[in-house]
Amino acid sequence: MDDFRFDDHPGFQRGALLAAAGGAALLAAGGSIPLAMAGSAAAVTLAASAPWRWRILAACACAAGAFAWQLAPRPWSAPACGAMLALLFAAVKADALMREDSSPLSPAAVALAALSGSAALWAAAALLPALVAALATAVPSSIAAGVSGGVLGIWMAFAAVPLHLRIGRSPARSELGA
Repeated sequence: MDDFRFDDHPGFQRGALLAAAGGAALLAAGGSIPLAMAGSAAAVTLAASAPWRWRILAACACAAGAFAWQLAPRPWSAPACGAMLALLFAAVKADALMREDSSPLSPAAVALAALSGSAALWAAAALLPALVAALATAVPSSIAAGVSGGVLGIWMAFAAVPLHLRIGRSPARSELGA
């Protein structure tokens, strides 16, 4: 029987921290949800170990999506940007797997991450403005916005969980011939 396991804890934690920090920084600086998404993408892109050309391309794609969302918001803007950010996470993970000579990401994992990213950013666009308003009654608005930007980054990191799940035989079972 095959087992599920979570692969690359340090890489996932680093990506989550970077996404949260980037989102928090731009939202606390007076930005909007699209700019917080771009901040998450920029932080992950700058610290990723993928080749520079792919990082720059991914950052530009996320920034272009955020810019378009900011200028002409549409109902599909948040889900599209969420999918784009999830695909950035997938590109970083795929490059890391290629360097380790590991099996590549499954298309289903990438599709599930893109779907999760879409849902996460859609939820963030709907819920985080209210969170900022509620927190701003207790703390300064820049801190409330920063916390909300951090929440956005964490939600986007959780959307990348499918990229870190692996299916394989457990060592104990493969030794028993199962």
